[in-house]
Amino acid sequence: MSSHIHELAGNERDRVKKLLASAAKNGSLCLCLDLWTDSNRQCSYLGIAASFVDDDHQLHNIDLCCHPFPNVKKSAENIIIVSVNNAIMKSSNFSKLGTGESL
Repeated sequence: MSSHIHELAGNERDRVKKLLASAAKNGSLCLCLDLWTDSNRQCSYLGIAASFVDDDHQLHNIDLCCHPFPNVKKSAENIIIVSVNNAIMKSSNFSKLGTGESL
């Protein structure tokens, strides 16, 4: 059962990689950052989503990652730093897209 789940996940990661690569190649890929705060837990989060329209004119929205955002000022500079250092580089779902390693 476990190997079947890993196989399904690998197939889906490959499919998503191909979709994102195609969207980036034709210039229709948009990465969207979203910040929000859970007031009960006193924790902020940074999410990254990809949106694009494929060759069949279908809109796709894919959540790439969600990562805790440290308690720093939510300035553009800090968002970029955290995105690169934490969310993009360390996220198991997003960082493997550009390495050739399956998600």
